[in-house]
Amino acid sequence: MIKKELHFYRNNGYLILNNFLTKSNIVSLKKLFKSSLERYLNIKFKKISFEDKKIHEKLIKFRKKSPKKFGEMYDTLNLSATLRSIFYQEFFIDHFSKILNTERNNIFINGFMFRLDAPFDKRNSLDWHQDSSYYHMSYPKFNSGVC
Repeated sequence: MIKKELHFYRNNGYLILNNFLTKSNIVSLKKLFKSSLERYLNIKFKKISFEDKKIHEKLIKFRKKSPKKFGEMYDTLNLSATLRSIFYQEFFIDHFSKILNTERNNIFINGFMFRLDAPFDKRNSLDWHQDSSYYHMSYPKFNSGVC
């Protein structure tokens, strides 16, 4: 599949990869999200789904009612070793190296963010855009990956 991705990237200047997380990655992220919700919302969950509308409604209410606590939860998600470890896996480093035509030692990883955007919440929504040129680590060629 990498040849097809490389061809598309070189012809179009961008590449969108879907479904690149392993089942183990998804389980880890759900556990991280579940533990954060339980800690900050004081709610116990048997199972958790990112698509659960009730969870998103509770998050929106929590953000409105307690913006500082919501910010603290948001920061702990983004600083989590669980989230960051996913992108340090050999698979991702090799994949980015090939797509960006860059040696593995020249791959830099920064700007971690676990977004909490409910589909019906319009507060922080943006149309598709590219963030990479704002990060000076990709200077002078500005090749980067945003996941």
